[in-house]
Amino acid sequence: MPLDDAFPDRSEFAVEVENNHFADAQVYVVFQGGSRRRVGTVTGKTSKSFTLRHSTAAFVFIVDYTAGGRTQRTQSATARPGDAFLLRTQERQPLILIRR
Repeated sequence: MPLDDAFPDRSEFAVEVENNHFADAQVYVVFQGGSRRRVGTVTGKTSKSFTLRHSTAAFVFIVDYTAGGRTQRTQSATARPGDAFLLRTQERQPLILIRR
């Protein structure tokens, strides 16, 4: 099931993922009380934008890297309709989530 279909009749928000790793990044979102849903893949050293539908619940992003078996997660955040976020991966650093 596509991510947008998982949350019908809800608001949207945008996230741009800036992958500064050499490895590809598998990006997931987890809404409070919900399951992990795949957002998409961002090739190493590139950026990609996604639009997500969501409930009003808090969420975290989880990034799994295809090389090295490393997983990272953001701090919890909430979004309002029309919000935009930048999710930045960094070599050997925590993920950065910025509301724009």
